[in-house]
Amino acid sequence: MQRVAVPINGTNCARVVCSRIAAAGVGCRSALGHLFRTRLRSVLHHTPAYCWHQGRHSIDAPTLLHLVANDLELDPAHQLVAPNHIRCQALSVLLATVASGDMTERTALEHHERLTEVKMCLLGDRVSRRTLEAGEEHGWDSTLDAEYIAVCKLQADALISVDPAMAAKAGSIVPLAELVDLIVI
Repeated sequence: MQRVAVPINGTNCARVVCSRIAAAGVGCRSALGHLFRTRLRSVLHHTPAYCWHQGRHSIDAPTLLHLVANDLELDPAHQLVAPNHIRCQALSVLLATVASGDMTERTALEHHERLTEVKMCLLGDRVSRRTLEAGEEHGWDSTLDAEYIAVCKLQADALISVDPAMAAKAGSIVPLAELVDLIVI
C-alpha cells in the first residue's frame, strides 16, 4: 500500500485519507484497518508531512495548572500526552495552594473542573517500566519527574514545563519546547 500525504491544515484527516485511498480503488475500511494493523499509524503520527497531529507534547502538572489558571487556548494541531497521575498531582498542588491560603476553594474547584476538560492522552503501564529505567539511569530518588521524561521518550516530540527545575533536569535527556509553541496566540 502506498502512503498518502495529507496537508496538516485539515481537521478531518481520516476522511481525507479515506477519500484518497478510495480514489486509488481500495476500500476505505480495509485500507485503514491495514494501515493501523501494520503500525503505520505511529509513523504517520510522528511525521509532520502527515496530518494525524502536528506535534505531541508531554506536559507536567505545573504546566497543566498554568494552562488552566491563565485560560490559555491550546492549538488543536497539537496533542498532549502525560502520565496517568498528572491530574492527581495537579489536584494535590491545588489542595496545597488552598491550604496555604493563596487560592480560594471556589477558584481551586474551577481550576479542577477546567483541568479535567483538557484533552490529553494519558499513559500508564509502558511508562512505568521506562520510569524505573530513567530514575535508575539518572540516580533520582523520586519517580515523579522520571515519569514525565519516560512519557516524552515513548510518545512525545518534546517536553513542555513551566517549572524551571523540571526543565533543567529534563533538558539534557529529552527535547524541550516552549509553552508558546502549544497555545494559540
